[in-house]
Amino acid sequence: MHEVPASFLYGCMKLKEVRNLVKVKKINDKAFSGCSSLEYIDLPEGLDSIKASAFNYCSGLKKFIFPSTVSFLGGQSCVGWKSIESIYCKALVPPECESPFDRSTYNAKLYVPKGSLQAYKTHPVWKNFNGFEELELSEFPTSGIDVVEIDNLPEGKGEVYDLAGRRVVNPVRGQVYIIDGEKKVY
Repeated sequence: MHEVPASFLYGCMKLKEVRNLVKVKKINDKAFSGCSSLEYIDLPEGLDSIKASAFNYCSGLKKFIFPSTVSFLGGQSCVGWKSIESIYCKALVPPECESPFDRSTYNAKLYVPKGSLQAYKTHPVWKNFNGFEELELSEFPTSGIDVVEIDNLPEGKGEVYDLAGRRVVNPVRGQVYIIDGEKKVY
C-alpha cells in the first residue's frame, strides 16, 4: 500500500498504535481522524504528504515524529491533540502547511534538526510553537531498534541497512542507518 486511503480508520476509538506503514508515501484525508486512543504511530521515511484532517482529534498522542521526507501537511491534520507533549520534525526544510495545527499542538515542544532552527522560527506556521530545540539527527527517537546484532558478517564490509533491517543500495547523507551492525548517521 503506497497510500493510506481517506477515512481509512476514521473514528476507530480503540486503535492504540499503528506500525508497518513501510511503503506509504501519502496519508489521505481523515485517515486516522478521531482515533482518540491512538498513542503511537510509526511514520516511515519516504512519507511525503499528510492530507487534511488525517490525524485530527487523536487526543491520546503524547509524542509525534514527522519523518525527514515529509514535505506537506494538510489543513487541520494535527488538531485536537490534547495530550501532545513533544513533536519531532526530522525534515531539514520545514514542510509546507495549510494550517495543520491548533493551540493544543502549539503548546508541545518542537524538536528540529540541528542547523534548521532559524527556518522553523521564521516559517509562517511553524514559528507559532511555544518551545523549540535543535537535535542532531542521531538524537531523534527511532522506531525502537536500539541494538542490532548480525552473525557471520565480515568486519568492514560496509553494508548499509535501514532501521527496519532492509538493505539500502543508495543511502542518503544525514539519515540514520545500520552500518557494520551499528546504528550510524550516514
